[in-house]
Amino acid sequence: MFEAQTLTCARAESYIYMPLLEETGYIPTEKYAKAPELQEHARRIGRHFGLYEKSIFQTEARELEWDDSVSRWIIKTDRGDTFRARFFASASGPLNMPKLPGVEGIEQYKGHYFHTSRWDYDYTGGSILGKLDKIGDKKIAIIGTGATAIQAVPHLGEGAKHLYVFQRTPSSVGWRNNRKTDPEWAKNLKPGWQAERQENFLKIMAADPSATEDLIDDGWTAITKVMRQKGVDVPEGTPIFAAFAQAMEQADYDTMESIRKRCEDVVKDTNTAESLKPWYRQLCKRPCFHDEYLATFNRPNVTLVHDPKGIERITETGIVSGGQHYEVDCIVYSTGFEVGTGYERRSNFSLKGRNGITITDSWADGPRTLHGFHCPDFPNMFLISSLQSGFASNFTHMLTRQGRWVAEMVKACKDRGIKTIEANKDAAEEWTNIIVQDQWMSATFQQECTPGYYNLEGQIQQNMITKRAGKLTASGPTLIPRLIKALGMYAKGPLLFCKVLEDWVAEGELKGLDLTYEDKSESAQAHL
Repeated sequence: MFEAQTLTCARAESYIYMPLLEETGYIPTEKYAKAPELQEHARRIGRHFGLYEKSIFQTEARELEWDDSVSRWIIKTDRGDTFRARFFASASGPLNMPKLPGVEGIEQYKGHYFHTSRWDYDYTGGSILGKLDKIGDKKIAIIGTGATAIQAVPHLGEGAKHLYVFQRTPSSVGWRNNRKTDPEWAKNLKPGWQAERQENFLKIMAADPSATEDLIDDGWTAITKVMRQKGVDVPEGTPIFAAFAQAMEQADYDTMESIRKRCEDVVKDTNTAESLKPWYRQLCKRPCFHDEYLATFNRPNVTLVHDPKGIERITETGIVSGGQHYEVDCIVYSTGFEVGTGYERRSNFSLKGRNGITITDSWADGPRTLHGFHCPDFPNMFLISSLQSGFASNFTHMLTRQGRWVAEMVKACKDRGIKTIEANKDAAEEWTNIIVQDQWMSATFQQECTPGYYNLEGQIQQNMITKRAGKLTASGPTLIPRLIKALGMYAKGPLLFCKVLEDWVAEGELKGLDLTYEDKSESAQAHL
């Protein structure tokens, strides 16, 4: 429900988050537009670019296999179709496979239950905008207090007879300060305004000294303001986590102090306010921004159940935490999504490249890509994700850039008569080593964070694997966390990642890619 549809919590403002606003001639109604408006904008994009006539919706790929004899991907769907495609782009999303907690007794529970990403409106009533009018006589438990729960708790608290919020670690919840779009501001926007605003956000987030003005002015950019007030400067190209740990410690503390102070100011019960305070660095967990979440705990029908060890077990009728049993009619699992599990499992399709090799086997000791897009043994395939590529808090901006990159590569192949493109193994190994080398600098930072999916639930040291022989012996330790290989991204930030790609394209050699041409007599290999 809330995570899949995206209300307003941990994402960037609508003016930079909603893609292609200028191209479609649309201005969001609020700084943080709600789910129905986001969904309608997705439809607007589809209509504007004729995607409804060119796309097959409500259809899932189940099997994809490269056929070398015809240089095509053979794709089988859940509707029994079989398609052939020259190119294939996988954009299945990094957080899409719901995860339930590994808690004793979970199968024994006899009440109603569902995961937030599979919201049961038949049970709760209401809609994506809340007004859950069927649970007025129900005792509801929600397990988890991450970005999704921040959005769901106010609606559950408003509708339920009683709501129990089970918390292991509190989220940092700053002001969202949502507001309607000023018509005068919108009327005076000049061409190129969205791209300028998106670039400004990335520069501010990277503490780029060239960004002298903060056009966004929200919770995401607040820490940079604190840094500048204290005269902190982060050298260009410094890996983000390393810079954070070395130069931003005091700025982070001041920011988190203001978030903790907000708990005191909003929540009336002292014990509850103390339990809601986040005691960790801001980037240890996904920062959240919401105007109603904390105030929900002032309702007499809402109880925070805080235990840093997590819930003990689930029974036939409820949940045991801190030695106390809470009997409930329904359990809402706000327990997130699988991270770091097999790519095929999370994407929910099988993927076979040359000679039938699966992506699971190819990545048995960790992913290898070139620029996060291309994989050895998987011709004409593009990955669109945060894996080994640029990552931005404004995620849709980077997805838009990646989409354009794929379009440019496909056009280049058609214009130059290239039949297949594929990352060669040496280039993929070199790029992966760049990712690992810089990501290692965040390992100490992550190790000191409170448990979460960023650091394998606090087990980063227990999940180390040996580095590949002979690589990176000149710098860094001899072991790397499995986390780094599963979630590694370009540590110097999205702007510099895009610069890497721009420079690579400007060279014009397609260095690192193995190419074959339509005319087999001209078959050649070029290293991008």
